[in-house]
Amino acid sequence: MLKRIIFILIQFISVVCTYATENHYDSFIDTLSELPSFERRRMIHGYAEAYANRLNEKPERERFLQILKDFALVQKDDALLNEINLMKRKQVEVMDFPRSEREAKLLALIAKYEKSKDLYFLGFCYHELGQIYFQQGNYAESFINDLKALEVYKKIGYDKVPNIGKILHEIALHYYFFRDYEEVIKLMEQSFEFPAFNKTLDLQRYNNMGLSYLNLGMNTQAIHYFKKGFDLSEDYQSEIWRGLLAGNLGKAYYNSENYSKAYYYFKKCYEINKDEDLHLTVKVNSIINMTNIHLQLDSIQQAKDFLLHFEKSLPELNRMSVTYLDAKHLGDRQHFEITKKKYFEGKIKYLKKTNNFALAVSYQDSLIEVSQLIEEKYNSAIGKMASDQLTIQNKEMELIRNEKSKDNQRYFYLFILLTTALIGGLSYFQLYRLNQKKVRQSERLLAQSRITILENQQSKKELEHSKSELNNFVSKVNELNKIISGMEDELLHLKDLKC
Repeated sequence: MLKRIIFILIQFISVVCTYATENHYDSFIDTLSELPSFERRRMIHGYAEAYANRLNEKPERERFLQILKDFALVQKDDALLNEINLMKRKQVEVMDFPRSEREAKLLALIAKYEKSKDLYFLGFCYHELGQIYFQQGNYAESFINDLKALEVYKKIGYDKVPNIGKILHEIALHYYFFRDYEEVIKLMEQSFEFPAFNKTLDLQRYNNMGLSYLNLGMNTQAIHYFKKGFDLSEDYQSEIWRGLLAGNLGKAYYNSENYSKAYYYFKKCYEINKDEDLHLTVKVNSIINMTNIHLQLDSIQQAKDFLLHFEKSLPELNRMSVTYLDAKHLGDRQHFEITKKKYFEGKIKYLKKTNNFALAVSYQDSLIEVSQLIEEKYNSAIGKMASDQLTIQNKEMELIRNEKSKDNQRYFYLFILLTTALIGGLSYFQLYRLNQKKVRQSERLLAQSRITILENQQSKKELEHSKSELNNFVSKVNELNKIISGMEDELLHLKDLKC
């Protein structure tokens, strides 16, 4: 009976979860329907990243991609359909294989597609191979593939790559590990030119900028980015990021010796993270931050209370040392070691404040040990990196030469284009001038003809007028002659009468 009840409960939970998932997909599809094609492509990558744990299960991922495909077909969105097919292809040809087999798969795919026009897939292969090499500690090859990936994406155009924000972020983390904070800032500035990949990555890039400036000692700039990220985390309603960014704001103010604001943000960080179980290092870091600020403000008892609170978490923190070497992300390993270092630093400060110098010296040995461990790993990585630096420099030089060659080629084509345009312009101008000259000549001839015609017309009129006047004059002369002739006749008649 009990087994039957348990079975029914499991079936019920499964149905409820499926229903909730379907509703979530429906809501996401509704959001996509209101967006242009490129934004849809960017959104599906962001969604897949945000819900990676669910979509890592092959049946669920295939169901999700099929829903997207159906939507793309209904919308007649060919670009979205191509993106979905690319996502499937990445899974089938690379990501579905065990991590140990992916390197060989990627190398074979790169050799196959290196000279092809399949740039989106080729860029993915280079980038993923760079990630694998970095996890292996093969830093030279990792950076070479990072550079190749960026080269491919530049050919496509960063603005045409939907998940470029995530790619730039992951490559920036490689530079962050080697404390090349200036390069991290450059990559993050490029990332800010594009819309956020998803909420988490949006917050991460503000945090990356803040941490880079913080490590460079540029506290004002660090506060600026931490504050923007903190405000955004409230808009996104992300408690874990509110806690992280509050803690980092506290550090920036602490380094600036603004202890009242440091206390405000450290306290906020602690209040948010005090019950955090999933991210233990976040929780214990908030505790050690409260220890340090209380020591700085000479609140010795409160500092002691927080130290004891931290030490209660030590057994669980130490258990992490068994598994942290298998951590997927390099940042997880760094956080573990740095957390232990911070604890020893806080403990030593407290012991010195309470004049317990003998015990402080013993803790100093532990601090030196963990600091050396961190530096040894860093220096080992740097040494390994340095041994292959020539390879990287050669690759960078090759890329620079390629870029210069492309630039020279572009300049040559531009010169030819401008020269052709100039010659064409001059030829057109000459033809225009000749044409204008002919037009002006025609206009002059026409004007002269008009003048001649007018002159002829005027002469004709004047001639007719003169002829008319002459006729009038002749007529008057004739009339006068008639009168004179009449008078002569009368005179003759009078003479005859006298005789």
